[in-house]
Amino acid sequence: MKKQCLINNPALLHAQVHGALYMGMGESIWEEVRFDAKGKIQNPTLGEYRLPTALDMPRVHSSLVPSYEPAGPWGVKEVGEGATLPTMGCFRNAIFDAMGVSVNSLPLTPKKVWAALREKRKANGEDVWDPMAYECFLE
Repeated sequence: MKKQCLINNPALLHAQVHGALYMGMGESIWEEVRFDAKGKIQNPTLGEYRLPTALDMPRVHSSLVPSYEPAGPWGVKEVGEGATLPTMGCFRNAIFDAMGVSVNSLPLTPKKVWAALREKRKANGEDVWDPMAYECFLE
């Protein structure tokens, strides 16, 4: 019979997974430190730095998978940051799957996606509509 790790606090475990997922979402599509030509941070306060809020987040359901980690104390694994890293790749791959373009720098802003779509159309010899000429796409 395999050993299994005891989950002492399932609610806390779910909260850690959800928090890491939300952190990865923020890093993927919102958060960006901007610098001027002299290296000074242009958005040094939370008033200027875009962070996701609870209103930005989708409803999430996480599931527990019983397991045992022989190298960990008492057979436990980490749950805090594990969902952060793959989230960024998931967003990038979703853009590629949906639109056929790669955006390889964070955050994955609408402006970067439009630029990649324009480059793809140019490469295919198609007409290029410039959405950046419209103010609503500049935000």
